[in-house]
Amino acid sequence: MASFGSDEERFWDNVDLRTLDVSMNRLEALPEEIGDPVAGLPHLTKLVAKHNLLAGLPASLATLASLAVLDVSHNQLHGGVPSLAPLANLVELKLEHNQVVGGCQVGA
Repeated sequence: MASFGSDEERFWDNVDLRTLDVSMNRLEALPEEIGDPVAGLPHLTKLVAKHNLLAGLPASLATLASLAVLDVSHNQLHGGVPSLAPLANLVELKLEHNQVVGGCQVGA
């Protein structure tokens, strides 16, 4: 399984990161910490994780208040998607080419 690194060496320790593109890395999961206000990426506005092996999304994505673009197309997402209702700034959500069923609450 591809991962983001050990606890001692995390690429997201730069809390001012605004754009993150981890496309085509065969990632099977995004870390739950990605949305943590202290250990995560509180200023992230664009997250692109397309063409990976993601089977689900961490619930903590809903805490990324600045997120405007989320592209997780071309993965292996199945079932429902966590509520993204708290993401008032989200203007672009790409879920195509997955096995997502049901609706997805977006925006406040």
